[in-house]
Amino acid sequence: ALTAHGDRVTGVRTAQETLAADWVVLAAGTGTGALCKPLGLQLPVETSPAVLVRLQTAGRLANGVISSPEFEIRQASESCLLVAEDYIDDSDENGPDAIAHRTTSVLKERLRGGDGVTLKDVTVGLRPIPNDGLPIVGSGSGIEGLYVAVMHAGVTLAPIIGRLAATEILDGVALDALQLCRLERFA
Repeated sequence: ALTAHGDRVTGVRTAQETLAADWVVLAAGTGTGALCKPLGLQLPVETSPAVLVRLQTAGRLANGVISSPEFEIRQASESCLLVAEDYIDDSDENGPDAIAHRTTSVLKERLRGGDGVTLKDVTVGLRPIPNDGLPIVGSGSGIEGLYVAVMHAGVTLAPIIGRLAATEILDGVALDALQLCRLERFA
C-alpha cells in the first residue's frame, strides 16, 4: 500500500515494514488503480489477458524486440525467447496451449535459426491498458510525492520512461515529451 499524510504520499507499506520516501514511483501494472484508489485517484486502466510463451533456444536468435503480424518476440537470455500473443479463450482450439504450439511452429518455420526452438512453458498474464490507449505518466492530480507510470508497452517503454521520470522528479520540471501522457487528461 501507499502511505500518505493529507495530500502527500509519504512512502510504501510492505508486508514487513513501512518505507518512507520523498517520492514514490508507482509502476505496478494492473495493480496501479487499486493502489491509487485510497488516495481518491481513479485511473481508467483496464486489464487485458495475454498468452505469454517461453521458448528454449540453442543461442541468441533476436536482438531487441521483433514484432510482425505473426509474432512478437524478445530474447530474455541467451537461451530463452519470450513471446506475447493475444488471449482468445480457453477452448482446445484457441486456448493458451494451442496458441503456444502454433506460435512455436511459426517461429520454427519463419525465424532464422528457429528450427531448434522448443516450448518451455505457457502462462496467461494481465496487461494494463489505459482506456485511451496512451501511457499514463507523471505526477499531479493534487497528490504530492506520487509519480505514476502505467502503460501497455511497459517492457518496451521502461528505459525511456524511467529516464524521463527521473529527469522530471529530480529536476522538478515537466517535460513536453510526456504532455499527452498526463493524469490530468482524465479529469
